[in-house]
Amino acid sequence: MITMDEWTTIRVLHRKGVSIREIARLLGFSRNTVRRYLREEEPPSYHQAEEPLALSGWDRYREQILEMVFVKHFRGSRIFEELKSQGAPGKRSSFYEYLRKIREDETHLSRVRERFESGPGEQAQFDWSEYTVEIAGQLEKIYVFLTILGYSRYKCFVVAKNVKQATILDALERAFGFFEGTPKTLLVDNARQMVDNPSRQQLTFNRNFAHFLAYYRVEPRACQVRHPFTKGKVERPFEHLEEHFIKGQSFADWQALETALEAYTHRVNHTVHGETQEKPVDRWQQERSHLHRLPQKPYIYLKENWRKVNWDCLLSFEGNKYSVPYPYAGKEVWVRPYLGHTLRIYSQKGELIAQHKIPAGKKQIVKDDAHYAGLRKTTPQSAGLVRDRFLSLFPQHEAFLQGIAAVKRLNWKREVQKILQLTELYATEAIQAALESALRHNIYSFNFIYAYLQRHHDIQYHPPQPLGSPRWDTSFSVERDLTIYDHIK
Repeated sequence: MITMDEWTTIRVLHRKGVSIREIARLLGFSRNTVRRYLREEEPPSYHQAEEPLALSGWDRYREQILEMVFVKHFRGSRIFEELKSQGAPGKRSSFYEYLRKIREDETHLSRVRERFESGPGEQAQFDWSEYTVEIAGQLEKIYVFLTILGYSRYKCFVVAKNVKQATILDALERAFGFFEGTPKTLLVDNARQMVDNPSRQQLTFNRNFAHFLAYYRVEPRACQVRHPFTKGKVERPFEHLEEHFIKGQSFADWQALETALEAYTHRVNHTVHGETQEKPVDRWQQERSHLHRLPQKPYIYLKENWRKVNWDCLLSFEGNKYSVPYPYAGKEVWVRPYLGHTLRIYSQKGELIAQHKIPAGKKQIVKDDAHYAGLRKTTPQSAGLVRDRFLSLFPQHEAFLQGIAAVKRLNWKREVQKILQLTELYATEAIQAALESALRHNIYSFNFIYAYLQRHHDIQYHPPQPLGSPRWDTSFSVERDLTIYDHIK
């Protein structure tokens, strides 16, 4: 006689299209047994009186038993004592028989879940593995993250230097950009960076992690504790990665490692998959239309760091100084370590304005000459050229030029030169609006013009596109209340 769970499993698998032969192999039954229970519309019933009654008494404590077995890892004797202290009926022999059946049922179900196929855009799985490789002649520990779409088996590998929560979010964000969209659900393990409480009864995701996925409209799901088969799609590719990429490899530098990993990713995505018998890239083409489109901007999460840029266009972060484009001197910006090896710097609007490789040592200054290029542009020097340049740009504002000459007297040329330099940072229309405001208020100075522009207009600076960055869909806007995932437990 089979159990209720086994009877249900047989029927669910058959409804999913799994063959009778495969069901029999998975559950360890004969094919005739599988056929028999597929024919029967009623669930199996037991005709013995004593044993089923003894076992059914423990059903009320099933969830507690599962937690004590698979989460707390209690021995059978400890579980029995805990339940008896709560007034549970039943003998020790019937409890151990019930415990044995629970272990068997959980083993069968874990094998079955591995066989379930998700539809296009339904699910992605995420995990990572640690390796030691030779980089620039030195052995270095690395972490390779893998995100895989369940339907197409389309993979995105990302290498990093740590497994901090910020790095995990970076790896996922890069994968979403690589996929050009996001799936409905993401299956992860129970690592502390993502899950606060892995208990099946009180599953709670980390707040930052849940908010990150909510921003991308992805529902988080955690696999059951001690059920590695649940994430079979993401577990198996690591074996191939180790055998066909990690072993025997050495890399000239970190960039060479990333380039080689990108080539490996391209290769596996263009190779026929053993289970689907199709190339992942071909199935991804089918799956793309089922993925959620990306929001306009990447996620800025709560653990970003504010930094003030000094007047040398430098900011300090973790013992080093990094340059920032000169328009942001004196301003506050976001800094974000990316995958443990790159520092990304963002404006207050969330635009990437600079990125630098993080050096191995401390007390170093990392500069990009391009960040100072605008300061070296020439400005007219003679009074006549300054006047002509101003009127060529703002022909309607000769009155302002006369006013500033009367107020500033000998210093008017320097004031106008500084206003002309603002054309490198702001649109001509914005400066015209500032000049009109100055005339209305009868104020003639560079400080007024600059303060007006800072208050009412954004700097015209075109930030660089980061390497491996997501391909954001700028035609799509996402507004979402991030508290929607507070209920996840």
